[in-house]
Amino acid sequence: MSSPAASLPVPSATVSERFLELTADVAAAMDLDGLLVSVNPALARVLGATAGDHPGPFAEEIVHADDRQALADCRRELAAGHRDAADITVRVGCAGSGYRWHLLGLVADRARSLVYVTGKDIDERHDAMDRIHIMEERFGAAFDNALIGMTITGLDARYVRVNPAFARILGRSMDELEGTHVSTHGVPGEAAADAEMVRELLADPHAILRREKRYVHADGTERLAALSVSTVAGADGSPQYFIAQMNEITELRAAERALEESDRRFRTLATASPSGIFSATLDGRILFANERLAAIFAMGTDELDGYRWLERVDAAWHEPLRLAVASVVTGFGPVAMDIQLDPRAGARWARVNIAAMFEDNVPAGFVGTVEDVTAGVEGRAALATREAEFRAMAEHSGDFLSRHDVDGRYLYASPASEAVLGYGPEDLIGRTPWELGCIHPDDAEEARSLRTVVDGGAEVATATFRVIRGDGALGWLETTARAVPSPDGSPPQIVAVNRDVSARKSVEVRLAHQALHDHLTGLPNRSLFLDRLAHVLRRAERSGAGVAVLFVDLDRFKLINDSFGHAAGDRLLCDVAARLSTALRPSDTIARFGGDELTVLCEDVAGETWARAIAHRIAALFEEPFIVEDSEAFLQASIGIALGDAAARPENLIRDADAAMYRAKDRGGGRIEVFDEAMRRDARERVAIESALRRAIERDELRIHVQPVVGIGDGAIHGFEALVRWQHPERGLVAPADFIPLAEETGLIVPIGNWVVREVCRTLRRWHDELGVSWVQCSLNLSVRHLQQPDLVATVRDALREFELPADRLILEITESAVMEAGAGSVEALDALKALGVRLALDDFGTGYSSLAHLHRFPLDVLKIDRSFTAALGDDHQGASIAGAIVSLGHALGLVTVAEGIEDVAQQRALERMGCTFGQGYLFARPQPPEAFDDVLRRAERP
Repeated sequence: MSSPAASLPVPSATVSERFLELTADVAAAMDLDGLLVSVNPALARVLGATAGDHPGPFAEEIVHADDRQALADCRRELAAGHRDAADITVRVGCAGSGYRWHLLGLVADRARSLVYVTGKDIDERHDAMDRIHIMEERFGAAFDNALIGMTITGLDARYVRVNPAFARILGRSMDELEGTHVSTHGVPGEAAADAEMVRELLADPHAILRREKRYVHADGTERLAALSVSTVAGADGSPQYFIAQMNEITELRAAERALEESDRRFRTLATASPSGIFSATLDGRILFANERLAAIFAMGTDELDGYRWLERVDAAWHEPLRLAVASVVTGFGPVAMDIQLDPRAGARWARVNIAAMFEDNVPAGFVGTVEDVTAGVEGRAALATREAEFRAMAEHSGDFLSRHDVDGRYLYASPASEAVLGYGPEDLIGRTPWELGCIHPDDAEEARSLRTVVDGGAEVATATFRVIRGDGALGWLETTARAVPSPDGSPPQIVAVNRDVSARKSVEVRLAHQALHDHLTGLPNRSLFLDRLAHVLRRAERSGAGVAVLFVDLDRFKLINDSFGHAAGDRLLCDVAARLSTALRPSDTIARFGGDELTVLCEDVAGETWARAIAHRIAALFEEPFIVEDSEAFLQASIGIALGDAAARPENLIRDADAAMYRAKDRGGGRIEVFDEAMRRDARERVAIESALRRAIERDELRIHVQPVVGIGDGAIHGFEALVRWQHPERGLVAPADFIPLAEETGLIVPIGNWVVREVCRTLRRWHDELGVSWVQCSLNLSVRHLQQPDLVATVRDALREFELPADRLILEITESAVMEAGAGSVEALDALKALGVRLALDDFGTGYSSLAHLHRFPLDVLKIDRSFTAALGDDHQGASIAGAIVSLGHALGLVTVAEGIEDVAQQRALERMGCTFGQGYLFARPQPPEAFDDVLRRAERP
C-alpha cells in the first residue's frame, strides 16, 4: 500500500470536528465516497504525517490492505442509509510506521454528506491472552499495581482486599467491594460452584484452581474473567485466606466468537461466491481455494492445493501472469488481468485480481479472485466484429441509414440515400429534410412525431410518410428513430433507419380494398356496408332524412350451383350484381352480404312508398332471363325492407331487413315485405319457441304419433308412418307446422330426427315384446340436414342394434328436393342405408323439379303419391291421369306405391282401380299415439 500523503487535511472549526481534534483517540471525517476531509493530530501521528490543507487520501488507504474491503463495505452501507452507525476493527497505520489494531466507530452525518470516524488503539487488547501472560510474569507479586484483577478472600468467602484492576472489572470502588461476600457480585446460580471451589481448596491447600467466572458489573452487564485461585497458608501451614487472580476475558471471548463468526462468514461467502477465491504463497502455490475456483479451472479443490492450477492456464499466459504477481509483491498494488485458459478448463477466459499480503511490511503471499469473463471477452470480440459488419452493412444496405443532431441535420448518410431519396450523402450532410423540401407537406406532422425520441422521452419512434425525391417523384418512407445519449452530457444524437416502402404501401392500398370488398363481385362486403350504414345514420341525425336497408335473397340459387356447377353460379352472381347496380342511385350502396344474399343501402328515403318503389325496381330486373352456360335461367328475388332514422342502430336495421326477407321467402318467394311490429313479435315468438324447442328433448316433451298404412283393397294394416309432435307444458300439443320449419332453419331438426329414429325403434320393439307383432313396419321422414350429417348411417345402425330390430322393419322417407339440396353426398348416404337393409321411400313424388331425371339414381323401395294428386282424383280427368301415371311408373320400376291423404271412399276406389298398393289418410285413421293402436294390432293377422 502506498503511504498516505505527507500532509493531511486540517480539521475545520465546527463543534464536532473540534472534538475530533482534541480527543486523544484517533479521529477523522470523510465524505460518502471515502475521501478524508479531516484528520485529528492523533491520527496524523499514527500515520507519520502532518496536517495540511490539500485533499487527503481515501480512508481505505490508511488501513492494512487486508482490511480495506471491510472498511469500504461498511462505509458504503452508511452512505446508502442501510444503517446510521457501525463499529469495525481494522489495522491502522502505514507501511513505514507499521500497523496497530484499532476499534473504529463510524457515524453517518448524511445532512452534511460526511462520515465521522473515531478509533481506539486496541492492539494490546487484541492480543489479550499474550499480554495477560506477560503481565502475570512481570507483575505477579505486585498486587496493588497489577493490571489484572486480584483479590484476597477470607475463608468465609468475603473479600478482604481487592486491587484497583478488580474494582474496574466490576465497575465499583474498592471500598464497595471489600467486606462483601463473593456471591454478592457473582451471577446467580454460580453460588454452589463457588462453595464447591472453597471446599476443594480447603481439602488440598496446595491446589491451584482455575475456571472462568461470571461477575455482574455495576451497570448490570455480565463480565467474564479467567479466575485462578490458590490457598495462602499461615506459618503453621493452616489455610489463612485465598488469593485469586482474574483476567477479564469478556472482550477476548467476544473476539473469539467474532473470529469464529468471521471465519464462518468467510467460508460461507467463499462457498456462495460467484467468483473464485484463493490465497497463495509468493511462489504461486495455492493454500486455499473455493469450489467456484475449482469449477472455473475444471479441477477438484484437492488438485488445486499446490501448483497444478497452472496446467489450466494457456502456456502463452504463464509469463504475463508471473510478471503481474511480481509487480504485486514488489509494492505496485493490486493487479487485474484477463488470461486465456487451457481448453480443459471450465471457462475460456478468466479475469484474475491479485493483491499482496504483508506481514511486518514484508510480502508474505497474495490473495485474489478469479472470474469467468468468457462471455465478456468474446462479447467484446463479437462486438468489434459486429461493428465492422455494421460498417459494411451501412455502406451496402438497401436501407438508408442516417444520424442526425437534435435539430434534424444529417451528420451521416449511407450511400443508399441516393436510391431512397434521390440525394447523395454529400447533398444531405449539414442540412435538414425540411431544408431539402423532401417531406410531403401533408405528412409533416407524421414526420415530426419522430422527435418524441428527444422531446417526449420515447425510446423508439416510427413514422411512415410521403417524401418528394430529388427528381420530383413521390415515394413512401418508413423511418425508425432512436436517441443515442452522449457520454459527456451534450445533446443526444438521433440514429435512423429509413426504408423505401412505396411498393408495400401500394400493396396495402390494394389489400385494404380487398378487405372491404367482395373478391368475387367487387361489391362492398359486410364490413364496408356496416361502416357506410353507420355514416349514413350519423348524417341522418343532422339532416333528419330517412334510411332504408333492403335485404335481397336469390330464390333457389342453389339449384343453379347444383345443376351447372359453382363456377357458373359465381358468374351468375356477378351478372346479378352488375344488373342491380344499374337500378340504384349513385349515392346508394349495394353489397354482397354472403352467399346469394345482397344488401342495398338507400339514404334520403321519403317513407315506405319510396322504399317499395326501389324494391320493385330491383325485382323488375329479374323479369329478363340470365345466361348460364349458354342457357337461359330465370331467377326471382325475395326482398325485405327495413326503414330507420338517426335513432336506429345499424345491426338492428340489418336484422329487421333480414327478418322481412325471410317473411317474403316463407310466403312463396319472389315477394317484397316491409318489416313491421308484427314481424318483430313473430321474431320474438320464434326466439321463444326456439329456446323452448332446444330444451324439449332433454325435458322429454317430444312425442310420436303414428298413422296406419293399409292395403287399398282390404284396409288391413301393413305398417305405420311416424310423425313427431311436441307436447308443450303450457301450449299443449304444438302442430308440426309451428315448429318443424324452425327446427330445420336452426339445425335442431338433427337431434329431433335422431330422437325420432330411436323412438320408432323403441315402439317397434314394444309391439314385438308386448303384442307379439313382429311384421309391422314403420316409416319416418328424413330432413335435408339429416341427409347432410356424416353420422346418419351410424345413428340408424346403433338404434337398430340397441333395440335388436331387423333393418327391413324401418322405412326412411325422403323427398327428391331434399336429396338435391343435400348435394352429391346424399346418394352415397342412401346407398349406405340401403346396405344396412333399411327400406327407402320417395315422399311427395311429382312435386319436385327433376323427378324422372333423378328417380333412377335413388335406391328406392317405395314411391309415395303426394296428397295433392290424391285430392285431385275427383276434380278432373287430369288429376286421375297424373296419379295413374305415377302408379304405372312405380310398377315399371318395381316399386311399391303408397297414396297419401285418402279422405273418402271414392278416392280409395279410384286408386284401387289404378293398381295402387297401399294408402293412408283420414279415411282409415288419424295420427294417434302408438298405444291407441295396441288393441287393433292384437287382433290383426299378418298380411
